[in-house]
Amino acid sequence: MFIIPSSALEQFTVLRRSTRTSVDMEIEPSNSRKWKHSPISEDNSTSLDDDDEETETESGADVNEDLTKAMSKQLDKGELKKLWTDGEYKRVGCLEIAAKEAHAGNNLPAANSKITMLGGTAISIAEFDAIKSIKKSILGRKIKNFADLKEHINSGLPGDLFHIGKNQLVLEYVNHGLRYTKTSGECLSQEIHFISKHNNQKELRLDCAHMIWHIIIEIFELLRVSAFWPSIER
Repeated sequence: MFIIPSSALEQFTVLRRSTRTSVDMEIEPSNSRKWKHSPISEDNSTSLDDDDEETETESGADVNEDLTKAMSKQLDKGELKKLWTDGEYKRVGCLEIAAKEAHAGNNLPAANSKITMLGGTAISIAEFDAIKSIKKSILGRKIKNFADLKEHINSGLPGDLFHIGKNQLVLEYVNHGLRYTKTSGECLSQEIHFISKHNNQKELRLDCAHMIWHIIIEIFELLRVSAFWPSIER
């Protein structure tokens, strides 16, 4: 059995304390560690920005904010009905196409190609850019306002006559309807006959005969009696 001198024991104790102190300084207790840039705050809530208040325009969009608000307002349900009541039929149709094309990510030439083909007035670059800068989720909801407008239009029509289809473009409906107005309606001309050079007798004009034939065929198809005339060829 060895007996350690008291002087050596004191030196050993001092060395052990100094060693523990240096280790404790280098290694911090786990419960005292904190991240310098912690993504989680002390109240266990994320520090990311919430999107509770939905903005009107897409982030980073370089457009006229006043024009964007004006175009967005025109796409509201009440404004669309007011434009329609005021007789701005083509304007409503042009807005529908522009909004749908912008929402689909298409460009202005694609939108104006459809608009002009259906007899509408081309949308300007500024107006189209303003519509396209509207946040996509908001623009999608505004496009649904045209479905409500179509129901509003049909509610004021007699029976099932001249109704606009759910998937029919407003401008297409307007363009088709304008063909039957008092000033530009498609109707048979008063002069439906001409004098034949062969026998000096009245003869039905070819264009009038074609229209009458078309009407007869359509009527028979609607009445489902065309099956009785199997030899008819268009």
